[in-house]
Amino acid sequence: MFFTRERYSLKRERHSSSSSSSSCSLSTSNTEGEGDDGVCESFSRDPHYYLTNFMASVSHVTSSVDGHYITSNEDKSAVLTSFKEANVHSQQLLVRLYLRKHRWLRVDKLSYPEISNDLNPFLKELVKKKLLDDDSSLNDPNEILCLLKVDQLKLLKEQLHLPSSFNNLPKNQFISSVLDYCAKQKPLLPHLSPLLALKKKAKLLLGSCVCVSEACFNVFSQISLLFSLITSGDIHDDETLPQSLVYHMLQVSTGQIVYPKYDINVVEPLFSSCEDFEKFYSVHVLQQKLSSLVTLKHLTPPMLRDIMEETCVILLDELKSHSCTNTRSIASEKSTALMERGSHDELLTYNEESRMNGLEDLLCYSDRKEKRHSSAKRRKTHTRKGGSTFDDPIDLTAGSDDEGDHILNSIIKCSCVCYPRAWRLRYNPGSLCIYVLTLCVESWEKLRDYIEANRLLVLLLSQGVFGYYKRGHWWERLALNLDSHLKEKSKSFQCIMMAFKDSSVSESVKYALYQRALRLTGSNASLLPSLPSFSISECKEVLLTGICQPNTPLFIIQDHTPCSSSSVCTVEGFAIHHYTGTGCWPRALHLEGAIFTSLFLLLFWDIIYTNEVPDVFRGHYQTAPLDFGREDFYMSRKSAIDSKLDWIKRSAIDDITKDASSCWNDHLGENAVGINWEAFPNGSEDIVDLIKCLGSDVLYRVCEVFSRDYYRNRGGVPDLILWDPSKGTSKFVEVKGPGDRLSNKQRIWISRLMSWDSQVEVCRVEAIRS
Repeated sequence: MFFTRERYSLKRERHSSSSSSSSCSLSTSNTEGEGDDGVCESFSRDPHYYLTNFMASVSHVTSSVDGHYITSNEDKSAVLTSFKEANVHSQQLLVRLYLRKHRWLRVDKLSYPEISNDLNPFLKELVKKKLLDDDSSLNDPNEILCLLKVDQLKLLKEQLHLPSSFNNLPKNQFISSVLDYCAKQKPLLPHLSPLLALKKKAKLLLGSCVCVSEACFNVFSQISLLFSLITSGDIHDDETLPQSLVYHMLQVSTGQIVYPKYDINVVEPLFSSCEDFEKFYSVHVLQQKLSSLVTLKHLTPPMLRDIMEETCVILLDELKSHSCTNTRSIASEKSTALMERGSHDELLTYNEESRMNGLEDLLCYSDRKEKRHSSAKRRKTHTRKGGSTFDDPIDLTAGSDDEGDHILNSIIKCSCVCYPRAWRLRYNPGSLCIYVLTLCVESWEKLRDYIEANRLLVLLLSQGVFGYYKRGHWWERLALNLDSHLKEKSKSFQCIMMAFKDSSVSESVKYALYQRALRLTGSNASLLPSLPSFSISECKEVLLTGICQPNTPLFIIQDHTPCSSSSVCTVEGFAIHHYTGTGCWPRALHLEGAIFTSLFLLLFWDIIYTNEVPDVFRGHYQTAPLDFGREDFYMSRKSAIDSKLDWIKRSAIDDITKDASSCWNDHLGENAVGINWEAFPNGSEDIVDLIKCLGSDVLYRVCEVFSRDYYRNRGGVPDLILWDPSKGTSKFVEVKGPGDRLSNKQRIWISRLMSWDSQVEVCRVEAIRS
């Protein structure tokens, strides 16, 4: 989905306003304000644009093939009907409340003068239609206390005759202390517990409150989710999904965003059934919960295990219905035998039952007692001089007595032959489970619990259905955790050797693992023949020095003219100033991967936006087909892509520039994938000159790479492209500032460009004192 700087600044404003009042002391006065929903009114002259655009998105979803997930359900349809039949001011108010964080809101703090100065009639109507819940449904003492103002909390303290130790406590600490205190008090009568008395008194002080009902919130959220899936397939920016939906529709309606023209050709729905969509949504809710806990820094190990367990249950159910026939794994054995070392060394042909047993066994360890290896003493390092050698079988659970350890030994020996890569798998609940569990891995690593992170990585690697493009990342994290954090050198090495055999691992990840393997082998030359060979070419390096602005990464450029002046710029800008200032390269742009993605898009526009492939265009707001960037994209259009590549290879350079220039002029400004129209200051003239200076051979090879694997190749392209139209020459330059170094993706792209006979160099910029 398309976002702008205004959208992100809006998100930051919302976050800062919501967090500014999170802590307040009872000893000081504080005026709390709920604030507005954060949507800037200046975006449109219509003060009710949010309702108009929200209704447009609802219409877009419900009228699509995938809208039956909403309309076929009686309860969901009833919610939409109630919403549409409500007074227009009630509709405006409900959308406003929905766009806020889903929580209880004090009625006396709600203020929307553009709707009405008196919101009570509309609130009553929404409550009557069960689109809002009133305070009769508010029963959580913690939520009630959080809604009270500071002076109301002081009054509550006096009414409950709490001890003086509660004075001057921050609000959050005061609330938790009061709840603990009341929970420990013995009730005088069975039906009059201190907590009940606390809740009753607090609600009297609080007054009226409302909250978007669970049913209404779920329906609206599912519509937002479907809209995001239909338009972009990306829901990772879920924290502000409803707000971005409304703002996005505003951009479309005002002409700020114009999409490419294509024909919608839908044959099958995204999800196989309504039940699959419900499961997908439930995992989406877990994802939101995890992201919120991480953002607020409230995530604890027990919370993380609960999310893991819920996600794994859904993943397990999906794996049972998806078999990968060409995958091998270790068959599960009886739990008693599996606890013995070496009892499961024999590789057996994979079958679905063995995988399921392994996953079910792995879920058992989530209930064990809280006991962390990383938070206790550091694990004992196994060296080649000790008991563990590079030739020993891998045992990731050495020194551990937790249940489910056998799966860690099993998966590391598996040999995965193939993985399904159909783009439709992205819309399977299992794929979202994989994404959530990958976030859980990152969370465990932040908590410094690398044993738990490795267990989860092994679980992810043990299945071959979902997460094909993430497997390289999982192998890399597993090897790193074993090597750097757990000091298990031999296990890390053997893990790397298994990753080399995984066909899903990208070239850049394999090269990173190769470098780690070289460090692990050290002086043990006998292990070198077992490593795969990598031929990475090194390019020329140049060194520049410049004055760096204090405490910033910016450099100062001195203008040596009679009216001498100076300016500041980034390290890339400093390098451009050097290359263009010498007179050797009259043109230079800082484009990174955009240079290749833009040229690829302009030359393959007709193929990308063809209507010959069904189901990949499902709505009017897509920047690319839903299978774009994956192997399915190439396989579904193989004949057309191969024919276009052959045309690029054989055509005169003028014919290629004419084709690209024509596409530029026809589609300038459209919100298409991979191109930033404003990055080329001279428009199509820059495109024509770049194609001539790069040459048809380089262009052919670039388009071949991007047509087969777009997303995994767009990173690592050198920062700068220099060209001289008069000479028809070009050069790629990777700029590195102080303390920066080449990444593996950059090394691979540099080597690749050199093999295509392109000029490439690394420009290192060092800072000097003024």
